[in-house]
Amino acid sequence: MPGDWSEDTMQKIAIVLREPVGVVLAISPFNYPLFITAAKVVPALLAGNSVVVKLPSADPITFLLFTRMLEEAGLPPGSLNVITTSGRILDAHIDDPRIGTISFTGSTAVGKRIAQRAGMKQHLHLELGGKGAAIILPSADLDLAAAKVVHGALNFSGQRCDAISRVIIVEELAEPVVKKILEEVRRVKYGDPWDEETVVGPVIDAAALAHVHHLVQDAVEKGAQLLLGGTFEGNVYLPTVLDHVPRTAAILHEETFGPVVTIHRVKDIEEAIEAANDTRYGLDSCVFTTNFYDAWRVAKSLKDGEITINDAPSHGVGFFPFGGTGDSGTGREGIGYSIEEMTRLKTVVFNLAPAKMGKRRKIYTI
Repeated sequence: MPGDWSEDTMQKIAIVLREPVGVVLAISPFNYPLFITAAKVVPALLAGNSVVVKLPSADPITFLLFTRMLEEAGLPPGSLNVITTSGRILDAHIDDPRIGTISFTGSTAVGKRIAQRAGMKQHLHLELGGKGAAIILPSADLDLAAAKVVHGALNFSGQRCDAISRVIIVEELAEPVVKKILEEVRRVKYGDPWDEETVVGPVIDAAALAHVHHLVQDAVEKGAQLLLGGTFEGNVYLPTVLDHVPRTAAILHEETFGPVVTIHRVKDIEEAIEAANDTRYGLDSCVFTTNFYDAWRVAKSLKDGEITINDAPSHGVGFFPFGGTGDSGTGREGIGYSIEEMTRLKTVVFNLAPAKMGKRRKIYTI
């Protein structure tokens, strides 16, 4: 960086370096036990850090196998350290001053506890809950919107922070859109997760099933129309569609983490934006419209960390930065963005005056 923009740095230049924070604590969730864990561990190692990783207690096997692969590939001993015990052991690691960065994906409640205990860490990346909205406006391609909404709500049984949790439809097109949504949902295969055609398999455990069912029942009791599903077989919650869901229903505000298409009707774009922002979360949302100005208006008005136009939210391998606001967390994840979260800046300033190499006057004016 040249110093000749300012009088006090005349005849100086600086080199700004990125250095590893030292040790990264990575804590991953059950719903993507291999991918999300690797998306934390690999950037941390690439940045020159060692890693302590806490695997999800419900399904640690996949990343343990991946760890063995890394060992066989020549990963230096001690650079990757894996914990498989209960989450209670984490308090000691979170408090440890040797931890430079904490990267956590999971519930908002646990994320807040980590933030309270973390202290003066270099970086704190918290990717927490979400309550993604899909806004469907009058100019939308209705077939595209219905297909994408159903995929975004039901894929992986809805057990995703970036799932579509609320479908906000402008009233004038609600009837044809709801009809198309029902047609799409009826084609969704549910049941055996080993069947490659299955979209909706079991949720992670009985407690998760009870949570989803409670939210559906609460919505119906408060006036929502149950159009499809609303029941379960074993730990498989059947693909469910709720229409006319009132703002008082908990399912419009609490993270569902289950295969439910939740439809809320509004009168116009202004009410759609207001309803979408009526949440403590701010992870991602989407809007379906062929009007560029409406798309831009919604994108600028929503408080989410990511807005997708004419598709369901999905952060994939992390080419784009991904993260939220509010109770959805802090920091950004992604291939290059994660490396930035796992490094610290060091500025090295050179005084060029003794060697008579510096510029003697300010050459830039603002």
